[in-house]
Amino acid sequence: IEEVGVDGARRHLVIKKRPHLDHFLVEMQKSYQMTIYTAGTKRYAEAVTRVIDPTGEFIGGRIVARGEDGVSGAFDKSLQKIFLNDSSMAVILDDREDVWRGPQSEQLLVVRPYEFFYPGNAGSVAVRACSEMGYVNNAPGTATAQAPPPDAHNAQLVPVIALHQPKPGVTLRMATRTSPQYTEADDQLLRCLDLLNGLHRTYYDRIDSMARAPSSSAAVQKPTVAELLRHHRSLVLRGCVVAIAADPWAPHEARQIFMQRMRSLARALGASVVFDLHPKTTHVIAVTEDCPLAREALANRSGDVWLLHVDWLHHCRWALAKAEESTFMLRPPPPGAPFPRPNYSSPPLSAGLMPAVPAVATKKRGRSSPDSTTSDSLSTQGAPPPS
Repeated sequence: IEEVGVDGARRHLVIKKRPHLDHFLVEMQKSYQMTIYTAGTKRYAEAVTRVIDPTGEFIGGRIVARGEDGVSGAFDKSLQKIFLNDSSMAVILDDREDVWRGPQSEQLLVVRPYEFFYPGNAGSVAVRACSEMGYVNNAPGTATAQAPPPDAHNAQLVPVIALHQPKPGVTLRMATRTSPQYTEADDQLLRCLDLLNGLHRTYYDRIDSMARAPSSSAAVQKPTVAELLRHHRSLVLRGCVVAIAADPWAPHEARQIFMQRMRSLARALGASVVFDLHPKTTHVIAVTEDCPLAREALANRSGDVWLLHVDWLHHCRWALAKAEESTFMLRPPPPGAPFPRPNYSSPPLSAGLMPAVPAVATKKRGRSSPDSTTSDSLSTQGAPPPS
């Protein structure tokens, strides 16, 4: 694409559509009104939009970009910039959660970052040039751009892990990060379609229940996206009792931040979180098996506790479903040996055993729809019913 900067200079940029984007836009347009919210410039967002929506059928010029947000910081986003009065029907899709602060974060569907521009990818001259220039957008999950990983890293075989079919967390194949077998296998948008369609149905089922309830009844409340997503998240790991271990070699402050974030995530997904290996523990989450908690689990509880890499929690979040544990085992069992079989039927833990988690900072079926958003964020809000 060609972008004209604020200084009038022209730049040629290379972009890559995420797999299934065209299908996603067509299907979402049936139930949602979409808006792009980006930390990039307005000219950049318009140039990208001309590629992904050349007729204006899906986005329709609804763009919020850097320089139009006079209240929040350079990397903070606010739904109030799109929906001045009521944003309770808005859904946010973004691969960064740090830019959505406060109560609006409960309306966020965090998606797996899609990374395509690695050195040597497909042998493309454009991609090699891009690797020399660096990223236009911020690297996913950070506030500063990062250089792509080295070629040696990209030559390694890594698992291609599903988020949609046949089941979240299943390894589909092994491939290098730069091969089409890896980059084109991304199914995050297909999973998002399922989640957003389900959210839409649930929202209007509640609206229908309100319409059928007696006028004097207060039993059925108008739903909000935050409430519906919070409930959905709380079911993902219900019944799981999770102990989390940080990398023992990391600096103390980094370990504390890691523990806080991972405990918060596990609890948001419905798990009970414990400090140590407890008789009711079902999962030990760690970065490496070379830490006291992991070693204890391997020595004493290998038959009834999953010892998993922390990526398992991230895949549960990206899919909003319990990911297949066997993919993420830090030490898989020998061939022919059974996988762990935790006891999920135990009574729930008392609150005293769990660590406290500190606070962290449309088109329609004939009516208005919930909205949706990605980061560069795609946001959708319901349109009024047709006259």
